[in-house]
Amino acid sequence: DVFIEIAEDCGQIGVLGQSILRQAIAAALDWDSRYTISFNISPLQFQDPRLVHQIEEALESSGFDPRRLIVEVTENSVIHDFSVARAKLKDLKKLGVAVALDDFGTGYSSLSYLKRLPVNVLKIDQSFVRDVITDQDDAALTKAIIAISHNLSLEVVAEGVEEQAQLDFVRDHGCDYVQGY
Repeated sequence: DVFIEIAEDCGQIGVLGQSILRQAIAAALDWDSRYTISFNISPLQFQDPRLVHQIEEALESSGFDPRRLIVEVTENSVIHDFSVARAKLKDLKKLGVAVALDDFGTGYSSLSYLKRLPVNVLKIDQSFVRDVITDQDDAALTKAIIAISHNLSLEVVAEGVEEQAQLDFVRDHGCDYVQGY
């Protein structure tokens, strides 16, 4: 968290992000084609009007299959200027990459925004998953987010799953994937 904040503050997050994306793609070229890579875009990087072009260029120059790339943007990134963000996400999807909405539930979650966003994956923030066994509200919200996501034909990732009871809970309620912290 500190490193990314410093990179954003000094204006280097775009250069750094582009370099990391190219390195990740180069490494993934040697992997079995069933595997994908997820690439987090910082909120500041998401605001860069050149972002889609940079991702397209990285894919084309490497020959990497865009269907093997998942671009992750935080919920807060898309809320600031929804129409611009929505257009950018549509452009990313036109490239053939999947789009994941990260940290869902921590910002100004709006179901009307969610239904209009061109995303493939919804990632439930770890703040809900952490106490899903001991907090009835977190359990109810997590179950509801999974159900809503599936009804919108989205895949769901529960973030911050680190205990067997958490895994059992999200698995029992149909979560597609889990991720540790």
